[in-house]
Amino acid sequence: RFVEYYASSCPHCKHLAPVWDEAKAQFAFDAGHTANVEWVQKECYGDGWGAGKDQAECEKADVHSFPTIRYFKGPKDTVGETYEGDRTASGMVNFVKSKLAAGGAEAAAATDSASAESGEAASSSVTATAAAATEDAPAVPDVPRFVEYFAGGCPHCKHIAPVWADAAKDWQSAHGESAGLDGKVMWQQKECFDQNWEPGKDHAECEKAGVHAFPTMKFFQDASDKEGELFDGDRTKEALTQYVNEQVTPEDPNAPPTPPQVIEYVAKDCPHCQHAQPVWEEVQQRWDTAAKSWDKAYPFDPSPQVQWTQKECFGKGWKAGADFKECDQAHVHGFPTIRMTGGKLGHRSRDFAGNLKSDEILKFVVRNLPEDQEP
Repeated sequence: RFVEYYASSCPHCKHLAPVWDEAKAQFAFDAGHTANVEWVQKECYGDGWGAGKDQAECEKADVHSFPTIRYFKGPKDTVGETYEGDRTASGMVNFVKSKLAAGGAEAAAATDSASAESGEAASSSVTATAAAATEDAPAVPDVPRFVEYFAGGCPHCKHIAPVWADAAKDWQSAHGESAGLDGKVMWQQKECFDQNWEPGKDHAECEKAGVHAFPTMKFFQDASDKEGELFDGDRTKEALTQYVNEQVTPEDPNAPPTPPQVIEYVAKDCPHCQHAQPVWEEVQQRWDTAAKSWDKAYPFDPSPQVQWTQKECFGKGWKAGADFKECDQAHVHGFPTIRMTGGKLGHRSRDFAGNLKSDEILKFVVRNLPEDQEP
């Protein structure tokens, strides 16, 4: 099942509605996939943010922002996988196809395993081959890497292929060791699925990276960076090269460190934002109380001064809020969104993805503080 959880009064949900219908129709007309996946919409909140007809189901699914889109493998899958790709018809269709292809590969691997146990000659599966390749794969190079994960049958991937190639070529021509960037940035492409949406040669690596939408681009600082930072800017040669330059340009050693900042993006009429408000206030109060004790314990060390900021993306009635333009530039799509910049992240940013509880948010902030500022 491919499920969209929505709120009738949510502007992003209204914008997605015709796109969802288009994607559903496009998938239905795609031969071979007409009966494989059920496309379902769940109304969590109705007009005026009253309880929707599916609110109980939404609560059970722990949905906190709208729209939320999840893929469920089957009846036994009660958690699902959140779709985080482009909110376009082709993006959603390609995602569902990729999940079906991955499921087919897993089934093939299970069949082969059963045949081997019964003494029959088992045919090799793409999944098994990919897993073996992963085991024998060389160690990840300890240099910055910019990686594009793609699918051969994805239209958006085909469109960006020449843009990526031009950006990589321009970067390599303009930035060498003489540019003072210590080294080089490896521009890599990983084939997650081939032209026919069969698992590609890098399928296992894509799965390990948690990539399920195409194309996905991530920047890794070094071999120890397992998460990478998702690139969500414009897909132009200039934007790609500028992004990489920002990632590798060393900080001025004489410049003061970027102070940690935690930003919560909210919409006034969003129920989850209203629910999170006391949690947000509790987090700040607990942090300020702890900071005072750190000051007393370490009088010669600066306490981890964290700036806590709230941005109003939408006001009452879902009208543009006081910080609407800033929210739009920050590519905020769900509410509330909690994002941290500065500290260990420097000029980069990272979104909080845990439960909206004060303990979880505090742990997230501490993890991203410079080591000499951690309490």
